[in-house]
Amino acid sequence: MKGLKKKRTREDVSTEVVKNLFTLRRTLMDTIHEKNELSLDELKESVQRILDRLVVIRVAEDRGVIHSESLSKMIATWKETAIKKSVRTLMRDLKNLFRDFDTAYNSKLFEEHFCEDLKIDNKTLENIISKAIRALPHIF
Repeated sequence: MKGLKKKRTREDVSTEVVKNLFTLRRTLMDTIHEKNELSLDELKESVQRILDRLVVIRVAEDRGVIHSESLSKMIATWKETAIKKSVRTLMRDLKNLFRDFDTAYNSKLFEEHFCEDLKIDNKTLENIISKAIRALPHIF
């Protein structure tokens, strides 16, 4: 009898990334919808803008354009230094990162946008950013 080999099947990286982004999109969409009054188009635009920005930041981290753990360090710094997290929200710190990107790279993706002022609870946003970090491995 020939030895049986167990073959592990795994989806290709692109498919895995798309699935991860879809999950993040759904979570972010549900959270923004719950806490903000937006039209469906505004909701879709906001979610897409935030996710697009996170993808670009991850690519910039991966390529060494910015520090490789900028998003992780932003979360850690916010956790350690925000005195009143209901006032200095994680979204506020993320907005500052967006402003830095807009100033440095002057792209339309990071120009001021209403998505930066949406109510997104800290825990959910932290989870989304953390999952985006893991969902977008160093493949770009």
